Amino acid sequence: MGSQCRMLRHCGSTAHDRVVTLQFDEIFPNQETTYIAAEDKLYGCGYGENGQTAPFARVLIFGVRSMLTAFNTLLSTHNYIDYGDDKELLEHRIRLVQEIGLDLKAVVCDRANANRVSLKGFTNGVYARRTEEGHLYKVRQIYDCAHLVNAYHNKLRANLRYDVNLIATLKKQYLQDENKSLCNFWLNRGAGPSVVAPRTFPDNFAFFDNVTYF
Repeated sequence: MGSQCRMLRHCGSTAHDRVVTLQFDEIFPNQETTYIAAEDKLYGCGYGENGQTAPFARVLIFGVRSMLTAFNTLLSTHNYIDYGDDKELLEHRIRLVQEIGLDLKAVVCDRANANRVSLKGFTNGVYARRTEEGHLYKVRQIYDCAHLVNAYHNKLRANLRYDVNLIATLKKQYLQDENKSLCNFWLNRGAGPSVVAPRTFPDNFAFFDNVTYF
């Protein structure tokens, strides 16, 4: 690990590249296993505490992203057959980011219950520790805006006081023949809401975008 850290320290990144956030999220595979005969290896499963094989229930992914440039990189992935506590793993990733010479400013994740458990090392949204040189090192915790937008829209859909189909109705009226003569300037440029009845995570995010197109 030490040689890898030294290599990453000298990978050619700039000072602006090295101002980063540590982002982590989990995905849930279909829990199917695949045997590759050429490699004589079974993918998609691991060993549990009892020594029995079991399909992976989730995959935890860590990556770093620069706050000032387009620099980003995958840090590590971790396969799990259960839903355990990732607090120690998160703290180890924070130390690793520092060891490879990156200036970590914040940890970014969504508000899933599992992630809240992983963030137990944070106090009032701040993770504090001392470096080997004795300097106090603080890392902020922030929630991913994309997931916040998605959660906000889902709450709107569940609240009977809000009509989430109103935008679709207005767009339909907007495109009626009697209105086109007044709106040709914008219609000819394709300006308008691209998503009016969001159903998926990307749709929900586009629904609140300031600049969307047909």
